[in-house]
Amino acid sequence: AIAERGEADLNTIDVLVSACKPELAGKGLGGPYERKFERYLARMTLEQFPDQLASYLESPMASEQPIRHLLWASQALPQAERDELFVKIWRHKDASKLMDEATFVILASTLHLEVAQDIAKPLLADPTHGPRYVQYTLDKLSQIQSPQLTALLVPALESMLADDEQCMAALEAIAQLKAAVKPELLTSLLKTGDPVLAKAALKALQADPKRHQKAIAGVASDSSVSMQSRLSAVHSLLQVAPEQGKEQLSFILPMLRAENSQLLARELSGSKPGAVQLLSLWNEQSLGLGAFDVSSVERIVSFKPKDKQAAQLLKRVREREHATKRQLAKRIEHLIQVSEKLEGEPKAGEALFNTCLLCHKVGERGHDIAPALDGSAHRDKKALLTAILDPDAAAESGYLLFRVRKKDGTLLEGYRFKDDESGVTLAFMGGAKVFTPAAEIASKEFVDKRSFMPGGLIDHYSDQQVADLLAYIATLK
Repeated sequence: AIAERGEADLNTIDVLVSACKPELAGKGLGGPYERKFERYLARMTLEQFPDQLASYLESPMASEQPIRHLLWASQALPQAERDELFVKIWRHKDASKLMDEATFVILASTLHLEVAQDIAKPLLADPTHGPRYVQYTLDKLSQIQSPQLTALLVPALESMLADDEQCMAALEAIAQLKAAVKPELLTSLLKTGDPVLAKAALKALQADPKRHQKAIAGVASDSSVSMQSRLSAVHSLLQVAPEQGKEQLSFILPMLRAENSQLLARELSGSKPGAVQLLSLWNEQSLGLGAFDVSSVERIVSFKPKDKQAAQLLKRVREREHATKRQLAKRIEHLIQVSEKLEGEPKAGEALFNTCLLCHKVGERGHDIAPALDGSAHRDKKALLTAILDPDAAAESGYLLFRVRKKDGTLLEGYRFKDDESGVTLAFMGGAKVFTPAAEIASKEFVDKRSFMPGGLIDHYSDQQVADLLAYIATLK
């Protein structure tokens, strides 16, 4: 109503500032959602009255308002004025008590000012609160794109690496933010014997491959690490040191088993240098047709759309896929019959179902990056098995694979979690998310007829295990 009226005095501004209450924890209706909506409405209306708001903030009336109200209201001012006011308020208050997520985002937006950096430095380096601020940064990455913030978080990230409980969160943040932590802190984690930790440490190194080229080359040549990690390291080298990457690849290639050659194709097809190398290996007959699936070849073609060899390879792989689809249809019919003959054990099936929770939710369990599976007991058994065994055939439009091609010649594929003017956030199995700023994106698109859910998740299940899985799904009413 105030916005529609189009005029405001100090008393009117006071009403609006009173509505700038801090956010409530959670995202549900009946409180948190309405609070956020209310404070954004207040800020939107205040943006129509910048002169009156500036006068109000200098008046005695403002001193009666809670500091968090004033901080949020100040964001309605032009940038120079709001930055000045934010610093002024911050210098007179206990910052750590004010620092909720919304206030942190405001602080991050002022870090282009040296005075704001001086204020933030001791706060962000504090190991007591550092992990919380790192998580705020990851959660709001599409709003916070600040190299100054990343630099100020380095001490907190390095402290987190030394903490077993916080190490994985730190590695994820380092990879996302491309934070310049000490390289030796990352390389030491490659030798812990924990494959999950080693993979995350390598990903953190690969976020800045030129800076960490030596360490990445060490992974590529180290026979004690997993082949998947070695191939990933080779892929990074091909992008920043092509000759070194080719040399390492030629050494590894003779020892690749069939499943590892498929890993190689999936890994290298994620960049233009890798795609070129795969085509070379195919033309030399160093890699056979079995190394390629349709997705990896489609990525190669996206980098080399006019290459005749790439087109021929795609044609052959698609022909093979059609034959595989016929086999899948037969297996689905077989499993329907199996489920009617074998008595499944729901408790055993629940353990197998945990894989589904890497993307789907049931009640409060799982990750919300795929359709919820509550009520799956009522689904047709054939449709259910088709969705599991052949997800491309059952893919809904909103859950197609989304491809982001970056200007550096690499691409990412996953579930389109968020896509706006700031950039694209993709989500992956297990709930991990990667944000790509708009300035780094060359193109983005859904991949036609491709579900972001991978196939083959239950290919290794026995008939009894499938019966157990279906028995548990039958309990999801």
